Amino acid sequence: MNDKLSILIADRNRHIRHFLRREFIAEGCWVQEAKNKKEVLKIIDANSPPDVLVLELDMPIECAFEILEKLQNQESALPVIIHTSLTDYKNHPACKWTDAFVEKCEDPTYLKNIVADVLRQKYPKRFKYLYRESLSKDNINLLIVDDEERFLETMSKTLETRGFNVVAVNGGEKALKAAQEHSVDIALVDLKMPGMDGKEVLWKLKKEHEWIEVVILTGYGSIDSVVECVKSGAFSYFNKPCNLDQLMEVLTEAYKKRVLNKMKIEEDRMEHIIKNAGANSPRDVLRRLKQLEQNGQ
Repeated sequence: MNDKLSILIADRNRHIRHFLRREFIAEGCWVQEAKNKKEVLKIIDANSPPDVLVLELDMPIECAFEILEKLQNQESALPVIIHTSLTDYKNHPACKWTDAFVEKCEDPTYLKNIVADVLRQKYPKRFKYLYRESLSKDNINLLIVDDEERFLETMSKTLETRGFNVVAVNGGEKALKAAQEHSVDIALVDLKMPGMDGKEVLWKLKKEHEWIEVVILTGYGSIDSVVECVKSGAFSYFNKPCNLDQLMEVLTEAYKKRVLNKMKIEEDRMEHIIKNAGANSPRDVLRRLKQLEQNGQ
């Protein structure tokens, strides 16, 4: 069996089809495109259908619903991922049976990760080592540790769309294991968790990983606990609920400190490098810092 992923991108916007095609080909996938219902049905009814369908609802919407209805009536095993800006249809009966619903954004990282996750679940043997482990080498690797599943899911999706490679776990022991299995740049750790709490996770992460920077999340906790964490090596702390712009600034500064310490760069020189690169937004700064760390200069 050919283990190369075959993906069908169905979108009537030619620019989006071509953009996603390039992105998935870069990950070693075989990509087909369809701009309307007729082309979609022709491809999925062929002798060698794709492994996954990424479907824009605005085909227009009536055509997309007809495609979904056909697949549902046939009890098709084809995984379907909705990729659209029409978020009001997320809970529509025609969409609820699909494998994932992804809102369109400029960065395709989250979509690619969802495709990988869906296929590993559908075909665990065939796609066990699908491309996700090698995705987005230019992005910052972020570990999020929190026992609140809803917060984990929401924050992971949000930060993945802003260029982070996110590893999300719901407990301290899992965090330590994840940090061993992945090269983590920054950890975002909840202070109050059952079992191993945030302070212990912080202490062990700093002990086992020389250059990791840790930001503590707190929704409760006394100021004494937060101060103790900072004294134990936390870069900073952040109060829940999270203001995204402020969180991005904190994560950017945390990663900047990692690069400064690891590469022994003077802070003035670091600021000069960032300024010359024209990096203005936190995301631009993070990309330039990652390039700096990767190139060793």
